[in-house]
Amino acid sequence: MAKVVIKKRGIVVEMDRTDLVMVDHTADGLVFNFKHGLFLHYTDNFMPLTAKELMKNSSNSFPNAKKLVFDLDNYNKPVSAEL
Repeated sequence: MAKVVIKKRGIVVEMDRTDLVMVDHTADGLVFNFKHGLFLHYTDNFMPLTAKELMKNSSNSFPNAKKLVFDLDNYNKPVSAEL
């Protein structure tokens, strides 16, 4: 089963990928929208728009990935797909 992993320092949130509805960027960070009304709003005023856009676009990409990892500590490689 495909997974979504969101990492921030020592915190790791892992869910089924089918539960992720969308990722969207805001003026002050990101919002992860999951099924059943669960939202994870991450605030980072210094995160570059390019990193936010990459995370948003990647959330709907990589349909064959077994794990989609969002690393909120890494602006250079904020998302990776494990095939």
